[in-house]
Amino acid sequence: MPFSCNKGSWNLYYNIYHFNVHKYHRYITLTGHILGVCGLYVNRALYEGWPDDVRQAVDEAVLEATLSQRALAVEEDIELLKKFDPEENEIIHLTDEERQKFSDAVTPIIDEQRTIIGDELIDLALK
Repeated sequence: MPFSCNKGSWNLYYNIYHFNVHKYHRYITLTGHILGVCGLYVNRALYEGWPDDVRQAVDEAVLEATLSQRALAVEEDIELLKKFDPEENEIIHLTDEERQKFSDAVTPIIDEQRTIIGDELIDLALK
């Protein structure tokens, strides 16, 4: 059942397209501020008990998988953006000045989060 919504939303292109969010939101602004994350979790004591060569191999594999996944995500985003019908959706590409304004607007939120989760994770996310 269709719903009425006059507010914006933030979502990955995959979600916007496959969950039909674009049918209710005409304007899609490409801010580039969302990163899809998939966690890899391991018990610390177990990990630290592995031999150095095993830990190194796992660390390298995780980095390789991360870089590969991000490259695949970029490709998928490019393909998904082609699927939006310009009659139904307007894809808005920010100028450098608009992107800077967006960045400036969220800086207080980022700074607040630094006090909660620390610089290391924030800096990692901003890479």
